[in-house]
Amino acid sequence: MAKPRQPQLSALLPHSGIKAPSRVSTLATAIALISSGLGQLALAQDDNSLWDCQAEDGKWACESKPNPEIYERPQRSNVFLGGAKGPAGSADAKSVSSYHPLDWVREEQLSEEQRRELSPGCCGAFVEPMREDEEAQLDPDNAPLRLSADSTEAMQETSATLEGDVKMIQGYRQLEADRAMVDRGTSTAELDGNIRLREPGVLIKGDSMDMDMDSGVAHVNNAQYVLHQQGIHGSATQITRLGDKTLEMTEASYSQCEPEDPSWLLQGRRVHIDPKTEVGTARDIVLRVKGIPVFYTPYLQFPVGDKRKSGLLFPSISSSDSGGIDLTVPYYLNLAPNYDMTLTPRYINDRGFMLETEFRHLNRYFRTDANFAYLAKDEGGNDKDNQRLVNEGIISPGQASPYLDEDRWLVGVDQKGRGESWYSKIDYTQVSDRDYLRDLDTASLSLNSISDLRQLALAGYRLDNWDVSIKAEKFQTIVNGLASPYKQLPTVRAMGNYQWGDFSAELLNEYTQFDHRDKDRNANRIVGDRARLDYRLSWDKQWAWGYVRPMIGARALSYKLDSLNLLDSANDSPNAAAGMASIDSTIYFERLGNLFGKNYKQTFEPRLFYFYSDHADQSDFYNLTPGGADIDFDTSDVTVGYSQLFRTSRFAGADRIDDANQLSVGLTSRFINQRSGEEWLRVSLGQIFYFDDRQVSLTGEFGDLSNAEALRQELTAQLSSSNISERIQARRQLDRLERQIGDQSEYAFLLSGSLSQTLRYGVDLTWRQYDDRLERGNVYLRYMDEDARIFNLSYRYDRNFGQLDNTDFNNNGITNELLDNDIEQADVSFILPVFDSWSLIARSNYDVTNKRELETLAGFEYNSCCYRIRLVGRRWIDNFLATQGTLVDQQVQEDSGIFFEIQLKGLGGTGKRLSSILKDAIYGYQQREDMFGN
Repeated sequence: MAKPRQPQLSALLPHSGIKAPSRVSTLATAIALISSGLGQLALAQDDNSLWDCQAEDGKWACESKPNPEIYERPQRSNVFLGGAKGPAGSADAKSVSSYHPLDWVREEQLSEEQRRELSPGCCGAFVEPMREDEEAQLDPDNAPLRLSADSTEAMQETSATLEGDVKMIQGYRQLEADRAMVDRGTSTAELDGNIRLREPGVLIKGDSMDMDMDSGVAHVNNAQYVLHQQGIHGSATQITRLGDKTLEMTEASYSQCEPEDPSWLLQGRRVHIDPKTEVGTARDIVLRVKGIPVFYTPYLQFPVGDKRKSGLLFPSISSSDSGGIDLTVPYYLNLAPNYDMTLTPRYINDRGFMLETEFRHLNRYFRTDANFAYLAKDEGGNDKDNQRLVNEGIISPGQASPYLDEDRWLVGVDQKGRGESWYSKIDYTQVSDRDYLRDLDTASLSLNSISDLRQLALAGYRLDNWDVSIKAEKFQTIVNGLASPYKQLPTVRAMGNYQWGDFSAELLNEYTQFDHRDKDRNANRIVGDRARLDYRLSWDKQWAWGYVRPMIGARALSYKLDSLNLLDSANDSPNAAAGMASIDSTIYFERLGNLFGKNYKQTFEPRLFYFYSDHADQSDFYNLTPGGADIDFDTSDVTVGYSQLFRTSRFAGADRIDDANQLSVGLTSRFINQRSGEEWLRVSLGQIFYFDDRQVSLTGEFGDLSNAEALRQELTAQLSSSNISERIQARRQLDRLERQIGDQSEYAFLLSGSLSQTLRYGVDLTWRQYDDRLERGNVYLRYMDEDARIFNLSYRYDRNFGQLDNTDFNNNGITNELLDNDIEQADVSFILPVFDSWSLIARSNYDVTNKRELETLAGFEYNSCCYRIRLVGRRWIDNFLATQGTLVDQQVQEDSGIFFEIQLKGLGGTGKRLSSILKDAIYGYQQREDMFGN
C-alpha cells in the first residue's frame, strides 16, 4: 500500500534514540565517588617515574624513562597520549589519560580497523583510553576506592587538601583534578583545575567542582562532555546535580561534528534533565550552522532515555511544477509506550493546506500502521504544460484542473497479526481519486505506474497438517479506462500438507465468490462462485549427484454462475476435472580447474521435466454472454522465462486446467570460486517440447484445433496485407495460435554471475523460434564497492503488437501508419564520489521506442562527519493526461522539480521525499544508506 512519509527520528527531538540518562547523569557518579571516599583517603607513594606515551594505530604505546631528581610536569599537547604511572595497585597506576582535551584522534593516527569504521567525510573519531588492569570492568559498588596525589596536607581534624595530579579510581570510574579540598565539618568538597571524570563511553571536563555532601548538590563549572560511541560532544557554563538527582545545565551546547570545526551546534539557555521520569526540558534553543542562528524555539521537551516524547519534528521542503513549494511541519504525539501518532500539517503553494496523520500501534499480537490524509478544497495546481494545452484548445480547463474545489483524501491501514496458531493481515489503501498519489505523494516513476490499490483482509489458523484461512480482497483502480480486477468476497482456503519421509501429500481446497462493481452496467460481465481442488502426491529422492521427483495428482474446477448477463443457452454450473503426472530430474556433473591462478569448480546440470495432464472438456467456459465473454476471474497466460519452463501450468490463476504432454529440457553450467564459494558464472538454456497440441486456452477462439493448420496458413498470408489493421490482427491471432499448436516453446536463456565482489551482471532472454525474433530481454550490469560508489546499467526489451496511427498525432504528415509499440528502455544511474566529501548523483531512464526521457535526475551530495546535504533536479513523465482519456500515451507530459535534503547527523533531517525517490530510482541506494548513510 502507498504510505505517507515516515517521521524522522532525531536526537534531541521527540523520537530520540539517545539514552541521555546513561550519558548526562554520569556527573552523579562523580559525586558518589567523592562522597564515598571521605574517611578512606589512602595516598600512594609517587615513584617520580616519567611515562612517554604516543598514539599508534588508535592505541597508546607507553615507555618508562628514568627521571631526574627534579623534573617539570609534562606540558599538555595536541598529541594523543595515554597510559598509567605509579606503583601497582595505586590510583596512579590504574588511571589512563588522553592529552587531547576531548579524546579526539585524527584519522592518520587511527588503526586501519578504526578508519574503516569512520563515517564518510570524517577526519577523526573520539577514542577513549582503555584501561587494562583487573579492576577496569568492575562495578564501582563492588570495587575498592584508590586515591593518589603528589602531596597531601591535613589542615584540621576535619579537613584535608590534596595537591598535584589528584586521582580517584573506583572500578571503572576515574576522577582527576589538580587540587582537592575536603571539609568533613561542613560536609563540602572542592576540586580545582583540570577536572576530568571518566566512565565507559563518557568524559566530562571542567575547571572546578564543588559539592554539598549532605544534600548531594554539586556543581561543575565551565564543563565539557564527550559521548565517544555516538560522537557527541558539547559544553555548559555549569552542570548542576540537585539533591533529587535531577540535572541542570546552563548555557549548554550539543554537536556531533568534529570538535575542531563544529559546522552545526545546538545551544540552550537552560536544560533540565530528570532521570526518574526520563524527560528533559530545554529553554531558548538555538540551532547554529557555521555560527549563524537558523532555528529557534523557546521551549522543547525531549526524552533522555528510551522513552519517546511529544514535540515538533524537523520540517521538510521541496518544489515541483504542478504544486509549487511544498512545506510540511510534523508534530509527534507520544500517546503511550506502545502507540503513538504523527500529525503533519502540510502546505502546497498551488493546492492549499492539508493534514496527514500516521498512527502506530504495537502489542503482543498485532503491529498496526494507519494513515490518513485530507486536503480540503483543492486549489487545482498550476501545471504550465496543462495550461498550454488549454490555450491551444486541446483540453478544457476542467480537464487541466479536474479536482478544483474538491476534497481529496487517503486512508491506509497496514496490520499484521500473529498468535500461537493463528495469523491475520490487513492491507487496505483507498484514495479519493485516481490522481491523488501522483499529485500529492512522492510521485516516483514506479508510483506513477500503479494501476490498482489493494484492499485486503485475511485471517488464518494453522494445525499440525492444515492451514485454514479466509480472505476478502478487492482493488481500487486509479487508471482511467482500465478494467478493475474482480472482488473476492470471500476466499476460503484449506491447505493440507503431510510428510512421510521422502513422500509428501499436498491437498488444496478453495472456494471463492467473485463479484464486480460494473456487473449491472456491463452486459458481458460474469460473476459467480468457484470451487477448486488440487491434490498431489510426490516423492522427493535426493542424492549428492542429483535428484528425482515424481508426482501424481488431480485437479478439479466447479462454478456456480450468477444468471445475470448469461445467455439462456449458457451452462451456469460448468465444471471440469483431470488427472496429471510429472517427473523432475537432475544430474550434477563437476570438474575442477584453474584459471589465472584461481581454482574453480565447474558444474554441468542437465534437467528433464516431463509433465502430462489429461484434457478436460472446458467448452462450457467460453462464450457465455451476448458479447462472447468467457469465464476469467483471475487468470492469464504465463510469460515464458527459464524458471517458467518447469511449471505444472501454463496459466497464472485457477480458471483453466491444462492439457499437456510435454518435456522441458534445461542445461545449466556454473563456475564457482573454490575458495570463496562465489559464483563467477551461471548460464542456463532451456526449451519445452510439445508432443500434442494444447486445446485449452483462455479464450477458446480456435475451438478444437481441427482446422489449425489451414488457419495458420491463412493468417500467415494476411501478414502481407496492405491493410494495416488486418496485419495487426493477423499477427496477434497467429501468436496465440502458435502457443497452442507449436512443437516447441520459445528458447529461454539465462546468464548471471559476478566478476568480483563488487561487480555483478545478468542477461535474461526469450527467443521465439517460429519467426526468429527476440520476444523479450533484460540485460544489466551493477557495481557497488566499499567506498559507496554505485554504477548501474540496464537494457529492457519487450515485444508488443504495433499500433495504428490514423490521426497523425506525431506530426509527421502521415495519417495511416503502423507505429512501433515495443517496450525498449535503457537505464543508467550512478552515485560517484569525486573528491573529499562530494559525490555526484544521476539517473537517466530513456524510452528508446518513443525517443523520450522517462526520468532524468542529476545532483550532488556533500557528506561530512556531522551533516549531509543533497540537491537534485528531476524531470519525469507525468501521466496525468493519459488518465484523462483524451491523448495517446506517447503524448503524456513531463513534470519537473527541485528537491533538497539536509541531515544534521544526530538531529535528523529534512526532505524525506528525495530519499524515497532515490531509493526507487537507483539500484543499491538503500544498501548504500544502510552501510554509509549515517
